Amino acid sequence: MPIIAPPPSTPDGPICPEGLHPAICVSVDDHGTVETTYGAKHQISIRFQANVGGATFEVWRRYNLTLHEKGQLRKDLETWRGKAFTDAEIAQGFDLEQLINQRAQVQVQHVTKADAIYANVVGVTVAAATAQQTVAMPAADEIPF
Repeated sequence: MPIIAPPPSTPDGPICPEGLHPAICVSVDDHGTVETTYGAKHQISIRFQANVGGATFEVWRRYNLTLHEKGQLRKDLETWRGKAFTDAEIAQGFDLEQLINQRAQVQVQHVTKADAIYANVVGVTVAAATAQQTVAMPAADEIPF
């Protein structure tokens, strides 16, 4: 199944409040090779729908596509899974598409850039037991791509 990256969006309405929120992964977007201040890096985004007080917000985090022990993707995957990767798991790689429809908790923080406020995911953790009952699966027409 292809991974289609949607066009970038800017907040034009209400944004997700700051805090730790129950969420569900709705997509993994492949941005390909992107020039960064550290050179060319293969990047992806993991998108979530967060449920805050009955309202749903889309939030995401961009990562370099690596399972290196210092990489943020690996750190977030390990806290999301609730366990560290074994050497054998790292050696075989990790299929990111299996994250889709998986529940999590996302830590959202607001950042102001160019007079706009953005809700950035700064952490992903394992879903709380109660969160599994409060985050509804999005309908196919609600997924923003």
